Amino acid sequence: MLLAVVVIHLAMVAAGHGLGRLAGFSHADRIAIGFAGSQKTLVVGLHVAVTYFGGLAILPMVTYQVSQLVLDAWITDRLREKVDPESPAS
Repeated sequence: MLLAVVVIHLAMVAAGHGLGRLAGFSHADRIAIGFAGSQKTLVVGLHVAVTYFGGLAILPMVTYQVSQLVLDAWITDRLREKVDPESPAS
């Protein structure tokens, strides 16, 4: 399940970035599109999962949320290094 949510998240970040490139957006805007497009609303998902599918249905959503935070922090650090190699995150 962890591998599945990681692949889904990274695919959506890449899709947002790629579609932004096709639409002619700047590099900074493509980064924003990639991150914003890969996000989901955990609170609404948790309510729907518990109401209609029972407690175990929340596990993929919580896993997605945690992996998203870790992956996006890592991706952001890598992007910062490309822009400013002297940044403190390096």
